[in-house]
Amino acid sequence: MPESDPQISHGRKRWELDREGWETLMNALAPDRDLAGRKYEDLRRRLTDLFAWEGSEQPDHLADEALNRLARKLTEGVSIPHLDRYAFGIARFLVQEDLRARRGRQAALRQFPQLYRAGGRLL
Repeated sequence: MPESDPQISHGRKRWELDREGWETLMNALAPDRDLAGRKYEDLRRRLTDLFAWEGSEQPDHLADEALNRLARKLTEGVSIPHLDRYAFGIARFLVQEDLRARRGRQAALRQFPQLYRAGGRLL
């Protein structure tokens, strides 16, 4: 694949949640599918709240990314006894990634002051 392909991240193919990953995550949350669904929604809501509190522009997207990364680890066979704690550990890294990305976007926009009007908003 070409270097500019959005599926490539730092020279590696980007992992995407598939049916196997979804099933693995749900089974890890609870053996009962209804209970697993409730646990998933609760965990996703708490992650979304965390990212919103941290000032993310896309808290829902980051919550989904955290859960996708959790599913990937489970699919790879990593034993995770405390899924919630592990998910929030992933979230901690995502907060840092998001902050770096926001700072990068802000720095890039400062290179073009004509795009700003009073108050630092884009025209």
